Amino acid sequence: EIYWLSFIPLVLAFLYVIIYAPDYIILLITFFAPLSLKYDLNETGLSLSLPTEPFIFIITLLFIYKTLIQRTIDKNVYKHPITIAILANLIWIFITIFPSTIFIVSFKFFVARFCYIVIYYFIIISIFKSFKKIETFFWLYCSALLLIIFYSLFRHQQHFFTQEYAARTPQPFFSDHTIYGAVIALILPVFMGFFLKSRVFEFKRWQKYLALIYLIILIVGLIFSYSRAAWISVGAGIVFAI
Repeated sequence: EIYWLSFIPLVLAFLYVIIYAPDYIILLITFFAPLSLKYDLNETGLSLSLPTEPFIFIITLLFIYKTLIQRTIDKNVYKHPITIAILANLIWIFITIFPSTIFIVSFKFFVARFCYIVIYYFIIISIFKSFKKIETFFWLYCSALLLIIFYSLFRHQQHFFTQEYAARTPQPFFSDHTIYGAVIALILPVFMGFFLKSRVFEFKRWQKYLALIYLIILIVGLIFSYSRAAWISVGAGIVFAI
């Protein structure tokens, strides 16, 4: 009756894909990122986002192996000013671990930051060389985000869409409505572009109208997030675009 053993075939399958086709795992992580739930590790003061963070950690180890052992380094990326700034920030975070009052929490923060930079900066650069994969990235992320919008609206309507309850509607996926609204505000212009510039992206007609449906749902989600900062940001973005 050790039920977790039944996950071993699934884990082995994921390991195979991680080694031989990491691009697909990263795109899968992208879909599950908004849907991840934080799991507190008892009294350690640490937490883990499931199911994404374990896979992010494994891919990071694989990246380090390929970089150090196989020397698959793109020197142009490492010489770029943005890379230098990111690495300088990362080094400073590492230095500040040692005078920290809670060493283990600070160390976990550094490891998490390091893993996310590896995945969503260094590895994603190679993936985004394909423009279609950039589009896939946004479609996957937004599809998961729409599920949370439907979930939030369902909870919100039970309280008659009051502003007071808006802060709790996206929980447990987002800790409060401001982060939820900010994420929608960041994704919304992408799908506005997908709809208005569908010819540029070489979308078929059904893709154009699917982008419109996504855009409408995002706008509804933004309105009922009651995040005034997100509203102002989108409004300012529209003025800037014009």
